[in-house]
Amino acid sequence: MGASVRWDYERALLGKSLTLYSNGDVGHSLDEDEIFTLDAEVGLRYTLTSWSSLHIGYHYNLVSGTRDTLNERIFSTGLGIKW
Repeated sequence: MGASVRWDYERALLGKSLTLYSNGDVGHSLDEDEIFTLDAEVGLRYTLTSWSSLHIGYHYNLVSGTRDTLNERIFSTGLGIKW
């Protein structure tokens, strides 16, 4: 048995050319296992044209309380194309 919270947040900055975003979920077991999970991402998107954008982001994934603990961090950047 456990409990979790999920979020998805987006905020336009500088008109609509820059967007701050965050999404993820956090969970915790309510029994004696004491398992904690976190999977979250935060980043910025900059609109270049009506069909392309640049982004930079940070993703964090954590699972603790098990034999195989996961602790992963990923920085990413890229060019997005809408179609």
